[in-house]
Amino acid sequence: MTFVLVRLALDQMKSGQILEIRLRGAEPRRNLPLTAQEQGHEVLSISDLENGDSVILLRHG
Repeated sequence: MTFVLVRLALDQMKSGQILEIRLRGAEPRRNLPLTAQEQGHEVLSISDLENGDSVILLRHG
């Protein structure tokens, strides 16, 4: 479900724009970057926060 929401956001963006995503849990943190890359987007960074959340920056491909 997480990637569906991200995909909707990416579909509204132009190529080259950057999307910041905040995630909770290990599974979305592991799967979202892989799926995004498979869809042609670039993972710019993955940061882990002290509260256990993660922040991922994607560049629309």
